[in-house]
Order: sequence, then structure tokens, then C-alpha cells
Amino acid sequence: FPYIIPLLRDYAAGNLQYNETITSLIASLFRKLDKYKDHNVSRDSCFDLLKQINPAEPPNPLLVNQELQLPNNNERVKLEQKIYDLTVPPNFQSQENNRIEYENLVCYCIDSPEAHEIDDAVSITKLGASKYRLYIHVADPASLFPESMDTNITSQSPVLDIAYQRAFTTYLPDKVFPMLPVSFARKSDLGAFGKPTRAMTFSIECELSQNGNIRLLNDSLKIELSIVHKSKRTTYDKVDSVLGKKSESVQSQEQQDLFSLFKIAKALRKKRIQEGGAVVFENSSNGLVRLTTDDNSDLTVVSFEDQKESKSTILVSELMILANTIAASYFKEAKIPGIFRAYRKLNLVDEAASLYEWMETKTKNNEIFSQADITKIANFMTNSFYSSTSIPHSMIGSQQYLTVTSPLRRFPDMINHIQLHRHLRNLPLFYSQSDLDGMAWHIMTRDVTLKNASHKAQSFWTLKYLKDTIKDPSKNFWSIRVTHLPEDGYVRCVIKDKSFATGKLKLNLNQKPLLVGDTVSACRISRIECLDGNLEFELTPKSKTKRLTSQATKL
Repeated sequence: FPYIIPLLRDYAAGNLQYNETITSLIASLFRKLDKYKDHNVSRDSCFDLLKQINPAEPPNPLLVNQELQLPNNNERVKLEQKIYDLTVPPNFQSQENNRIEYENLVCYCIDSPEAHEIDDAVSITKLGASKYRLYIHVADPASLFPESMDTNITSQSPVLDIAYQRAFTTYLPDKVFPMLPVSFARKSDLGAFGKPTRAMTFSIECELSQNGNIRLLNDSLKIELSIVHKSKRTTYDKVDSVLGKKSESVQSQEQQDLFSLFKIAKALRKKRIQEGGAVVFENSSNGLVRLTTDDNSDLTVVSFEDQKESKSTILVSELMILANTIAASYFKEAKIPGIFRAYRKLNLVDEAASLYEWMETKTKNNEIFSQADITKIANFMTNSFYSSTSIPHSMIGSQQYLTVTSPLRRFPDMINHIQLHRHLRNLPLFYSQSDLDGMAWHIMTRDVTLKNASHKAQSFWTLKYLKDTIKDPSKNFWSIRVTHLPEDGYVRCVIKDKSFATGKLKLNLNQKPLLVGDTVSACRISRIECLDGNLEFELTPKSKTKRLTSQATKL
């Protein structure tokens, strides 16, 4: 029965679970098998049967979900990947004459050790006692496409069109699927010291005051096609070790540069909060999945790490936000069509509006949100989105925001780079406003799809870890945090140190009502389905509730 394996594979992947005919067929199959005849049709049970039939089946069926558009289960994408594997980036030597050479400027590429692509770097020069010029250098893959300079091109070339279809690099715990061909990314990578590399450089002068305020000198803004020669790769941990030293012990030029950059980054964040009303969260992601290989070299060993903000992440994120913000202003003033990033507040009333105001006030007072606070706030937050028109980004604290800092992994940034290339060369723009109005819908759809896929993958591996753990009943005790108000005898919750272990707790009707943000200890997992993301808890005699009071609780 050769159709059985792809049938089970597609059902487990989530491609068929809403098809009643297929579900009925699988149910009839289950009834003929002693081990499964009492099982309900679920994606977990399908995958379990699939593994029984075919032990060599890959450990994560989500990778063949059709919405992901990976080569595993999509003939069109397989063909596109062959094109990517065979393509060689062109060498446009004539472009070098139009570029600014930065031969002596050290460009610090700060990233994690396992980063697949180095697409940005930062530099600084001191102009006076409190005056500096900041440089944000961004990889320039747009220069490898004729769309950036050839006025005879009227439609996207095949490689660029494939990149548009993908829209973003896909990041999952067990899979990275690049937006651009590997050969293009390598040629554009900024991480090699002494290797002349094309870049697009955004620079601006600023002045720092004694009280930590910053003034950006907007008249000094430059956006240049450049060549950088001294890209120095380092890690967040190494930068944190430098910034953790006392200022009087700083000796080298690199250490002085990093201290100055961090001081400016703090001032930029303060400016965004105080003047733009930005809202900043710290240490808000716990229990992110990290996979390592087992004895069979399969990427299946689950561990967890927290995404913690540090001085180095503040330095990088604030300078990238600065580049995106000044690029957005430049696009708007020069009337260049681009793809913007935006955020609109929800239309809140009464207590909810008061909660949002409290959140903004707490941010302005530089107070750190607790996990209980973040849980409460999350119910009143929406998501940022892409737009072909300039709309304020209230979370960033800017009237317009346009991303340019990751063209290797985000197609909106690639679009904006191509537009800048043509603008800086005094050529007609490649994309019209009507072009981008249509393209924005595809980009938004892929953005939502890939975020959902990432969330499902994180949930799958987290729940798989929990399922393996509770095979030992003595380990089936978990502290959970309440995330929603009770409904129908259950309350939504999450395991405290694992952000993707979300489920629901069955309530004891004689118990004191639970509030959002409460923690309940020693809860037992009573049901778990990894692929559907179903996780249910029940109270045990050892369970105890702890209420964390805060201003948000009082509201």
C-alpha cells in the first residue's frame, strides 16, 4: 500500500487534518490495528504509526507542511533550489568606481558564534569631546542583481523572483532555509577582515550631553554605496566581557570604540522612550528550544536557553533601529516608494487603556517588567506588520520605520536596497508604488506564515521533551503561570520557564479564582499531543498558588 506512508506523513504534517474523508480513512485503518484500534485520529498517533512502518522517517513531520514551502514536499521549491545551487553571482567590477572606500575604519560585526550570515557592522569615529559619527554598514547583495542598476530590466530576474517568493530566511530549531542562494550570501558577507566588501553605509553625526541625552545632527546624514576593508567579527559574549570592565581599565582602541557605541546606544534608547513613547521589554523570552545531535547524528536532543538582553544586544539593536529609522525618514522625504514596518496600538478602553498607560509610564521610568507583568500586558498587544505606505511604529517610537539592515534574510530590506541603489545612481526607481502595494500582501502573508511555523516548531520540540520527561511519573510536576481568565472550567497557562509550553489547567471549582499572572506549583500533565500543541494540566495535592502583586494586578 504505497499511498499509506505519504498519507500519514501529510496528516502528521498538518496538511490534511481538516479533510473529513482522509480522517475517516485513517480511522478505519486504525481500527484494523490492535495497537491503534482504541486511538483517536490525531497527528501524534499518525506519526507514531508512520515511525512504526518506516523507522527512518525524519523526527519532525512539520518540515513537510505545505505552508512552509520547503523542498521536502514541494516540487516547485525543489526545482527553485536546484537553480539556487547552480547559480553563480555576477561580478560587476564597474560598480567599484561609484563607491566610497573605508580603508581604515574598523567595522565591528557583532553576532552569535553560530550565525549563518553576517549582514551588518558598526563603526564610530570621535569628532570632539562629545561629538561622534556613527556608521552602520549593511551587506549589499542588491549589487549582485541587475535590478539595482540596469534601466533595461522591467521584471525581476529568476533568482530575485525566487527570493521574493520565499520573502524571508526560514529559521526553525532544526532547519534554516535561506532566502538567497548560499553563493550570493557568501559573496556579500561582511565578516572577513582585510577583504574588501561591498556595503551600504548609513552614517550620522551625534552629540552626547553629560546627563546621557543625545542629539542627532540630521543635516549630517549620509547614505552611501561603500567598500569596507576592516570587518572585525566578534560575538555578543566577547563584547559583553569588554563592556563589563571598568571604564578606567579600557586601553585598546577597540575597547574605547565599544564603550562609546554602548554609551550612544543607551542614549538612543532613552530618546526613543522619552520622546517617541517607545515600549521596551527586557528578558521576555524563556525556554527557547536548542537542538543538538544524538548518538546517531540526528538533531533531536532538546535543551533550552533564555533570550536575555545584555549590553551587547542593546548596542546592536539600538544602532540597527537608528539605521532603519533614518532610512525611513529619508524615503519619506525623498518620496521613494518602499516597504515600511508599522505597529498600531489596539483601541483600548477603561481598565485596558489604563494598563497600557501604566506600561508606557513604567518604561519611561526605566523600570523592568516582571514575567507576571509581561503576561498581563501580552493580552493587550498586537503585532507589527509590513506596509507599502508610511505608518507610525508606536512600539519603536518612530513616525516611520523602514527596515534596511538585513537584506540577506528579509526581502523587504532587499526591495529597499534596490530602490536606494537606483536613487543614489540617479536612475529611475525599479519598483513603483503600485508594484509595492501588491507585493506587500505576499510579504505580510509569508511573515505571518513563518512566524506561526516557528512557533509550532518550538512548541513541538518543547512538548516532545515534556512527553519524554513524564515517562517517569516522579518528574511530572510543573510550575505554571496563568495567562488568561478562567473559561469553561479551565484556564490558559504556560510552564514558567518554557515559553512554548502553553496549555490549559483544569480548575477545582472549590478553589479560589485564579488571576492572570498567578503561578501554581506542582501541576501534573494529564494530556499531551506534540503536533497539535495540546497540553493539559491538573492540580495535585501539592499544588499551591502564588499571587505576584504589581500595579498591573491592581488595575
